[in-house]
Amino acid sequence: MSNRNMIARRRKWLLTAIWLLPLHASAQSSDAGAFSTGSLPLSREEFEALPKTPTYRAFLPQSVDLSSRLPVPGDQGRQGSCVGWAVGYAARAYYSSSVEGRNTREAANIPSPAFIYNSIIDRPGKCDAGSRIPHALDLLKEKGAPSLRDYPYSASQCPLPTSGAVSRSGDFKIDSWLAVDFGAVDQVKGELAKGHPVVVSMQSSPALQKLRRGQIY
Repeated sequence: MSNRNMIARRRKWLLTAIWLLPLHASAQSSDAGAFSTGSLPLSREEFEALPKTPTYRAFLPQSVDLSSRLPVPGDQGRQGSCVGWAVGYAARAYYSSSVEGRNTREAANIPSPAFIYNSIIDRPGKCDAGSRIPHALDLLKEKGAPSLRDYPYSASQCPLPTSGAVSRSGDFKIDSWLAVDFGAVDQVKGELAKGHPVVVSMQSSPALQKLRRGQIY
């Protein structure tokens, strides 16, 4: 992306996130055929300290579907980078499409999940390590991220971004983010009804990865 376009695109938007708090989380399953994960959980005390969305009191529609504004699903491979994909590739790219009018079928208009993950990884350089959602959101708030075109994803490498890459990360910034009360499902529905994607972290089992079309976990 050219500097001119990068400056033009430095518009900031709200991201909303929710955490379901597992007792533990693993970046990768021991099952070689399983998909990798990687979201590290927050303690209840850490979650309670996060800024929260206000109580939702308006009418809730029968259904909401934001999927048309999301990029085509990608593949993180055998790397614990799901936070970078969920927060950057999916949620922030949603605003690129829905608010900024950018075509998220093009890599230049999607935040790099590699840059986000490599910047906040719990154990730098260890590609099976996880990361925390608030760290990804704070990174976008403070620095933004380069595009997937300018900082391609590699499932086999996760080096700390160079100073040059950081200096070119001014795109895709956000003004703020808020956490949703995961004990009140109407709060989640309310954010979706207002057009805000909700990033979810949860403890799963192998049964989730065996789901087929039309099945419910």
